[in-house]
Amino acid sequence: MVEVVEDFEAIREQAQYCRLILYKAEEQDGKTRIRIRAGRLGYDGTFDSVRAKEIMAWLRVNRAVAITGVVDDPYFFA
Repeated sequence: MVEVVEDFEAIREQAQYCRLILYKAEEQDGKTRIRIRAGRLGYDGTFDSVRAKEIMAWLRVNRAVAITGVVDDPYFFA
């Protein structure tokens, strides 16, 4: 289960203590939706291009891993 927070700074704080940060970024109507998970906390936000670039740079610096898809366990090696 992911506990979603509204404040991006809460995710930044949590990420300092996590070994693995996951994210997914997708374009939507000229904006970028970025979802981030650090431990049990999650963040979901939509940003203009300038802010999205800043967040993506932060993710790169923190060696976050991009999620490309989700597959149920029984089907992963099927």
